[in-house]
Amino acid sequence: MMTSDTESSSAERSLLVLYATETGNAQDAADYIARQCRRISFQCRVMSVDEFPLEELVCEELVIFVVSTTGSGVEPRSMAQLWTNLCRAELPPDIFEDLTYAVFGLGDTAYEKFCWAAKKLSRRLETLGAHELCPRGEGDDQDPLGVDGALQPWTETLLESLVHEYPLPPGVEKETGAQLPPSRVEFEPATVVQRQESSDPFIEDGRSYMATVTENTRITAEDWYQDVRHFEFEFEKPVIYDPGDVAVIHPIAASTDVEAFLEEMGWTEEADNPLKIQHVMLDQSLPAHLPSVTTLRELFTLYLDFNAVPRRSFFQFIRHFTTSDLEQEKLDEFLSKEGADELYQYCYRVRRTIREVLSEFRNTKVPKNYVFDVFPCLRPREFSIASSVKKHPGRLELCIAIVKYRTKLKVPRRGVCTSYLSGLSKGDKLSIEIKKGFIMLPDAPSTPIVCIGPGTGVAPMRAVIEERIADGAPNNTLYFGCRSASKDQHYATEWESYAKQQSITYRGAFSRDGPEGQKRTYVQDLIREDSERIYRLIFEEGAWVYISGSSNKMPAAVKEALAYAIETHGGYSSEQAANHTPSSHPRPWTAQNLSSACYAFPIFKRLADLCQHRKRKLLDKNIPNVILQNPEFAQDSRMYQDLLEMERKLDWTMTRKRAEIQDALSRTPTTTRTLRLFLSHTVSGQLWQQPGDNPPQPNFETGEGIPAWSFKIEGRLLEVPNQRHRDKTPHRKFSTLIKKMIVELERDTTSNPDGNIVEWPRAPGHHNPVLDGFTIRRTGDAPTKIRVVMYLEHFPEQFKLAPELAAVLGIKEESRLGAIQALWNYIKIKGLQDKTNRRYIHGDDMLRPIFGQDTIAFQQLPELINRYLLAPEPIVLHYLLNPSIPPPERPVAYDVEVKMEDTALKGKMMVTINASKESAASLAKLDEEIALLAQSLHNSYTKKTFLESFSKDPAQFIQTWLESQSRDLENIMGSGPTEGMTLRQEELKRSEFFQLPWVEEAVAIQEGARLAAKGMS
Repeated sequence: MMTSDTESSSAERSLLVLYATETGNAQDAADYIARQCRRISFQCRVMSVDEFPLEELVCEELVIFVVSTTGSGVEPRSMAQLWTNLCRAELPPDIFEDLTYAVFGLGDTAYEKFCWAAKKLSRRLETLGAHELCPRGEGDDQDPLGVDGALQPWTETLLESLVHEYPLPPGVEKETGAQLPPSRVEFEPATVVQRQESSDPFIEDGRSYMATVTENTRITAEDWYQDVRHFEFEFEKPVIYDPGDVAVIHPIAASTDVEAFLEEMGWTEEADNPLKIQHVMLDQSLPAHLPSVTTLRELFTLYLDFNAVPRRSFFQFIRHFTTSDLEQEKLDEFLSKEGADELYQYCYRVRRTIREVLSEFRNTKVPKNYVFDVFPCLRPREFSIASSVKKHPGRLELCIAIVKYRTKLKVPRRGVCTSYLSGLSKGDKLSIEIKKGFIMLPDAPSTPIVCIGPGTGVAPMRAVIEERIADGAPNNTLYFGCRSASKDQHYATEWESYAKQQSITYRGAFSRDGPEGQKRTYVQDLIREDSERIYRLIFEEGAWVYISGSSNKMPAAVKEALAYAIETHGGYSSEQAANHTPSSHPRPWTAQNLSSACYAFPIFKRLADLCQHRKRKLLDKNIPNVILQNPEFAQDSRMYQDLLEMERKLDWTMTRKRAEIQDALSRTPTTTRTLRLFLSHTVSGQLWQQPGDNPPQPNFETGEGIPAWSFKIEGRLLEVPNQRHRDKTPHRKFSTLIKKMIVELERDTTSNPDGNIVEWPRAPGHHNPVLDGFTIRRTGDAPTKIRVVMYLEHFPEQFKLAPELAAVLGIKEESRLGAIQALWNYIKIKGLQDKTNRRYIHGDDMLRPIFGQDTIAFQQLPELINRYLLAPEPIVLHYLLNPSIPPPERPVAYDVEVKMEDTALKGKMMVTINASKESAASLAKLDEEIALLAQSLHNSYTKKTFLESFSKDPAQFIQTWLESQSRDLENIMGSGPTEGMTLRQEELKRSEFFQLPWVEEAVAIQEGARLAAKGMS
């Protein structure tokens, strides 16, 4: 349903809030900023950066960016495309001259590049002509109040700047914040049928995979303070991931906690009533994959987090819901500037949860409509993958520390996701999403690597090492650190086994194993001990270094140890050494999970290149200009230049195609396959099966001789004709292709009152049998009509379009994304987008009844489409089972179409992206040979020109040549002109002199030496 503010929005007082987030914190901050901007009569649109059409950014007038930073200064994945486009060199410097912007960054001062993504974005927008509305804000997670410590005052500054630039309309005053904002949703009662037809929130959308727990083992000692678990998961479908990739797991709240919370809130009696969600405040986001019909129990089990530590906005909301003057006074005190420290002591320092706060503020009752405003989303958690798919095909392993600690509160603090994971048993199922990480491995297996991963930071290092060993890479070093060798040395047996096989060099630092009072040993101490070897690996063998673990002092200490190796064995000053540690590398690859950060560097590569400068020149396949301009070689030179141009175009085409494939991989390719269904039956104990004229009577005690029949439903995917074996989709069991099935038996209910309706629902997130067919057994000899109602498990999920929308688009069934794309294509073909403000769409005669008004905003399309997506029509099959005659020799067969993930195509696309290392090496070798030939050609031409000039006038040539060499010597020694040298200054001013090949080469050598000296300084 529409809201009045949406209907009356004006373009003059509207702004766009774009957020880029990994964990959801930036989204929370964006929602808060939008709520505050409403106080000064601004209409806000809140969107993720990757959901906003980038080409529309130049049409915007006022944008607020809320950007988090991951790892060592890396922008979130959702911002990658925006940043790539903003960095294009061909963008004019005034492209955003009509854009006014503000930036708020979220970061952590424990990392060296604090709020780096926000800083880069702010500077880039400024260079492209945009105007900054107010100074950039930077929220620090280390602040006692968290990000809110900076967000609250910055937002007030933002509001002041907005009011100054965009004065309030006459008669409108700024809201004080004392008024209760409208709720972002409204609930309406729904029927059980609507609840059953609601979309599956755990549908596998191409990024998520259904997995089965096969191992959940504690790998720290039972008497150790920390519980670290090793998890193993097996997938139903083939899964591809790389070292450094991240497993994203959505936690499920414990049923006992949910039940107790619902009772405390007074919602027990209505906890399971179906509720239809109406999203009324479109500028405020809702959790992803939220079904349109749900229950309170489901909301607090899967989507809303009542165990989170509340943010300041939580207290701003609940002050409206208390009926106690004493509680309201206390809440007002918390929200005042003077009460900030008291709020910190009460809530943030002891990590008090929302549930605990509400249990103490007993007169505060949260209305159901405000649950999405008061309670934060139950965020998925990210964990670094601890295995290589090459060693564990079809499986994935994790190393996770179970979060449990004490504060001043009596009840221990527990992590929601790790508590959920620790309670999983073998055979349990869950959905796991795979996110690409930032780690890259050297192209050549012979390149050494050094992995530094203390504690659970060893997880991505284990994946890297397993991948390297599977590739036959020999030179791998691992530095691992923990407190005790016997208590928490993760995967010790594996490391020792690899070391015996000489696959790795393993070094362990155990900080608490020594005598009391003795200096503790950490990984950085071992690196200092091995400094000579570390220096040799990096500078002589070009090793790559990976650092993974805590984000506090460890990375800095490791960098200092690496700098010590450079300073001690490389002959560099401490300043030079510090300038070439990993933090200064121009483009580190980083990945971050919940508790650790991982950095991978082709470390010191720039400095090593400078050291090798005299040994090799940069790869150059271009022919010198002096040869290109010579008429003698014109035809051959032109042919060679044409080849180079063709190569450049081919490289560009391949790069573009690889980018298109990479983009397609994120959407997961689909295919339509034929599912053949077989219906058959068998009978036993029937009269016609009994021998003789006097068959024995049935024995009802033993069951022998009782007439019975069995009805069987089977299904299998048909092979694609003439398809190569490598292109075939892996076998799928029949039960994985159906979402729900109902079998209705038309029998005499007097003699058969029960068992006439059989239902098989596929329950996501729980253990489901994987079957090729289903069998129903019943007793009786009477003919039975059977009706089979089957709902297929399409990928992506298919919907039936309402008649009015189907008439516009010309399609009856489609996925949600397909319907949105089809509607958008219709709008573009009909030219319905507003010419001046492209954020709005005008309805024609066909769309106006669907829109319900003449014009809607672009961001309303997905919400509008949802109203016209209905449950798809099921497959209905009929079968007559007559036990009194022999069953048919062959089963009855039906063919139906089912949409599913094309894993074979996805695999081929991945192969295209990951080109073979041998081919890449061959191309590099050919490029180097071409460059050597070009250099040889240049040398030969120089020699030819030299000899021709010498043959014309040997005496003058030698005199000129000596004068040139003398002048070079003067420049080097800093002395004056040499006696006897008569080269005229006028000749030095002529371009012909500098076009001589030996002069050109001398200039190149001189410039190369100057640049090398500059690079070393």
